[in-house]
Amino acid sequence: MSAQIPNYGEFAKLPLAQRKMILGMAARFGGDQLTPLFMAVYQQDPDPELRELARKELAEAGITVQGEGGSVNTPSSSAQPRSALGGIGISGFASGDALSQQEDALRRQFVADNRADQQAARDADGVSISVGPTFVWSDTMGSAAPVELTGGDGRPVQRGPQLANVFTLRRGDGKYLTGERNTLRSGNGVILLVIVILAASLGFTLFMFNATGFTDMEVPFVDTGGLMNVPVLIIGGVFGSIFLILILVMVFGARRRRFYLKNGQLLLGQVVSAWGRWHTSTNSEGGTSRSYRVTVKYRVRAPEGLVIEDEATETRNDLARSVLPNPGDPIALLYVDKDHIRVV
Repeated sequence: MSAQIPNYGEFAKLPLAQRKMILGMAARFGGDQLTPLFMAVYQQDPDPELRELARKELAEAGITVQGEGGSVNTPSSSAQPRSALGGIGISGFASGDALSQQEDALRRQFVADNRADQQAARDADGVSISVGPTFVWSDTMGSAAPVELTGGDGRPVQRGPQLANVFTLRRGDGKYLTGERNTLRSGNGVILLVIVILAASLGFTLFMFNATGFTDMEVPFVDTGGLMNVPVLIIGGVFGSIFLILILVMVFGARRRRFYLKNGQLLLGQVVSAWGRWHTSTNSEGGTSRSYRVTVKYRVRAPEGLVIEDEATETRNDLARSVLPNPGDPIALLYVDKDHIRVV
């Protein structure tokens, strides 16, 4: 490492968990060449655990620190190629030194563990509750840096424009997050359209039956008691049942939305993974239709401290050619308890 002290200002901008991981790696594999970093951490870092770790490393190197104003003289050496840690201003690591090799090994292990977690979640049913954080790697600060998936801080948040960039799985719920609307997306427009189509079909059918005289038909061996329009009654019963089912669906959906709006707390969790795939369905007449199904696996920390992991799926044809959220991105949820969570 060169004689210059690493850019501690950039190092200090990292989250505490990342600072601890990097300093722990440096303590194990860096050797005496990291003395300037340990001195800077001891003198400036606000975390007492990191300062104590830096003090121990300085002591092992034979350096006694006296007060906050201690200094150290380090021998200069020729410049070496930078490793991935150069992205945070820690320069001078050779690409083949022990620290760089360990960094690459940790990255590969994190990626493998994350893929295994995703596959296990897809194969299992139900909600899993975890207590420990997971790390994934994303390209930030010019180099690969770990993202800690803790599920958020568990504190309820207020709706407002500050949530405009939060990914919403359900189309139309973005306006609820930003405060432009006080209700969640209902989806009743599609149901009402189906009701209108069914009503028009019923009217046309009755008109055709009446025009052809089919409604005057009597049912053999059945005493209709003077009711001559038995086919009309049958058709009306079928359509009436369909109308009733659709209305019940609308009522149930409205009650469910009111339940979450009244009892739920708005939390910001984290995306663990997100993927989409086309789903093809076939109707009774042999016709096919395609829909794009987006699934988001998320992790959220409940106000009582539980870290809950689950996934939600929604039809989003509009996202077929869009970029889905990355691991670590925020996602909004209405939380009632561990068994009642609605992804916004």
